[in-house]
Parts: sequence; C-alpha cells; structure tokens
Amino acid sequence: GLRVVTCCYDLIPALFPQYCVGDVARYFKDYFYNLGWGSDLVLCISECSRNDFLTLMEQMAIPAPRTEVIELGDTIAEISEDDLALDYIMSSDDVDTKVKRILSEDYLLFVSTIERRKNHEVLYRAYHLLCAQGHKDLPKLVFVGMQGWGVQDLMSDMQLDPLVKDQIICLNHVSDEELAALYHHALFCLYPSLYEGWGLPVAEALSVGQLVLSSNRGSLPEVGGDLV
Repeated sequence: GLRVVTCCYDLIPALFPQYCVGDVARYFKDYFYNLGWGSDLVLCISECSRNDFLTLMEQMAIPAPRTEVIELGDTIAEISEDDLALDYIMSSDDVDTKVKRILSEDYLLFVSTIERRKNHEVLYRAYHLLCAQGHKDLPKLVFVGMQGWGVQDLMSDMQLDPLVKDQIICLNHVSDEELAALYHHALFCLYPSLYEGWGLPVAEALSVGQLVLSSNRGSLPEVGGDLV
C-alpha cells in the first residue's frame, strides 16, 4: 500500500548539461528514469517544469505518472513600511555598513546564486560597454547571492576590470531584513536567467511592488506574467 510522491523542481542537468558541473547529465537521466517508473505522483513547481518532465518521459518511452503543479511561496519577510524607511535603516545597528552604503545610492538589484545559467555575465558586459562609452552616472549594479561553480573567470573579470570594479557590488549572507530593504529601495530588479524551473526572486520583487526586467526563458513568464 505504499505510495511514492516526488517533487520535480527542474530538469536543468538533463536539458542543459552545459550549465552544470562535470558529467551530471548522465546521472540525472538515470534518476528521472527511476523517478518516472517509481512515482505515483510528481509535484512540479511550474507548468514549465511539468511540461519538461512529461516531454522527457515521452522521450524515454516511460508511462507518465500523474503530475500536479505546486507553485513556490513568494513573500519575503513581512516588514512594516516604517521599518523599511531609509532613515530608520541607516540608524539600525542590525544592518551591515556595506548594505547601508548601497542603500544610500541608486542601484539595480539581481538576487541569485552567481552561476553561468543565471547569466550575470550579460549584465557585466553591458556595464563594461556603457562605462567604455564614457557613461559616468550609472546606478550601481548589485548582485546578492553566493558564488556557485564555473564563474571564477567572471568574478576575476569583475574584480580586475578597471571600468566596472567600482560599479558592480557582490553581497552574500545578507539577512532577511537587509534583503527586504534592498528589494524595496532598488531602482528596479533584474533577472536575465537563461532558464528557470520557477524564478523565486522575480516573485519576491513583485511581492513588494518592485519593477522587474526579466528574461522570458523557462518558467519566468509564469512568474511575472505581464507585470515584468
């Protein structure tokens, strides 16, 4: 009488092995083969992930199990407008000085692990070109997220490029309160990802009424609809 329910976030290693470390695609295809045969129900976090999963089942000639979509939550820490006020944040001992410095200037925000699939490189190259053309009044470009694999060259370029090294700022280990403040006070948010199973930061930004400039790949049109 045992029933097995599994959860499918995305099929990135199977669909885009070039975005993954090593030869993980081969192992993930075996994994999805077993998941397809062994699951009574597969919960997918977007219609995109469900369609990708069902397509892979068809390609593998596996009878598709029942699937349902369960969207991820998208509400960041609930903080009052008074606590998000800039003067209150600047006087708070709980907010890092680097975050305070960013909040005191104009900036664009990209919240994501720094990895190839997220496409931070297109933003770095855009800023490099704008700076090379002599633009002096650009807002800061703020990346919030841990460094993933396969981006060491990009990180080195951003750190050593004299044109952008004072324009691009990388943060990690920010608190929920600091992240809420960064979302709230950005000029707008960016999300140029090459593929997403969902795209939580887009939903988070929209949940605080922020504008988002996003790619239209993977599930992102589901998350942002006509608001992005």
